[in-house]
Amino acid sequence: MKALAGSFLILLTALLNAAESIPVTVKSLNQLWLPQQHDAPAQVFSLNTPGISAEISATVIETLVDVGEEVGQGDVLVKLDCSNYLVQQSINRASLERSTSQLIFARSQLARANNLKKKNSISDELLDQRRTELKVALADKILQEQNLALSDMNVDDCEVKAPLAGVITQRMVSIGDYATTGQTVVSLVDLSAIEVEADLLHAEIHSLKRADEIFFEHANRDFALQLKTVVRVFDYQSATAKVRLQFKQDTRPWPGSEGRLKWSSAKSLLPAEYLSRRENQLGVFHVVDNVAVFAALPQAIEGRPAIVDLPAGASIVIEGRHRLNDGDVVRMLSEH
Repeated sequence: MKALAGSFLILLTALLNAAESIPVTVKSLNQLWLPQQHDAPAQVFSLNTPGISAEISATVIETLVDVGEEVGQGDVLVKLDCSNYLVQQSINRASLERSTSQLIFARSQLARANNLKKKNSISDELLDQRRTELKVALADKILQEQNLALSDMNVDDCEVKAPLAGVITQRMVSIGDYATTGQTVVSLVDLSAIEVEADLLHAEIHSLKRADEIFFEHANRDFALQLKTVVRVFDYQSATAKVRLQFKQDTRPWPGSEGRLKWSSAKSLLPAEYLSRRENQLGVFHVVDNVAVFAALPQAIEGRPAIVDLPAGASIVIEGRHRLNDGDVVRMLSEH
């Protein structure tokens, strides 16, 4: 009878515990992970795409390049009519010669006045006048030097030159057009300084930073990349931020090429649907010895996959988690 009573108590306790436990369905973490391979749309762009402008106003007399041509730094792209600027250059050069002569004369006059002063043969007022004349002549010479330097620059600007090597993408003027100061005459794209840009979610950026390999896939080819920077501003509507990456090889796609950014993350991500919020903190429930344990994920963001630093075989609650609290006794209905 005692043995029978003991068995009955054990059975009753088990039934009571079962009644108090919360039924849940669990699955191993490694069965829930998102694939470690990630990809996102991306585009190649050039860091330098200058619109080359005319520095002076003049008529176009010659165009030396057309769309699609590659040019080197310093190559002449467009020639402008320089007649007026050459005339002004000659005038300023003559003015400089005149002011130089006047300066020489003013210096000799001051030297003579100083000698006369030693003999008391000249007044103080006349000596001061000679000194003033020298200062005026010196200032005038400096002024004419600057005018000539400006003329030289204007003459040099009669030839519109490439500031860097690249390919011509647009030519906006033709022979006979009148180009004004600041008007763009040629557009150029630098083919050497190019990078890849993509818009990624927070979790994607997180995994990209820990990626073992990063590639840009274009025209069935993979180009190795390395992360350069993350623009620390999120777009409100898309909830993405821009990342920029550099090519690790000399062979690169052309600027403007579109493709896929691909990378392998060092850690796998848990889908957002298995995250729970408790006490204003996102986390995940897993089962240890029939007890629900809430593992907080401080870096997790609502609605986005999250990195979970738990063993691959951890039993993650996938059904029944909405009524759970940390420390609740659970009853696993099934485990896959």
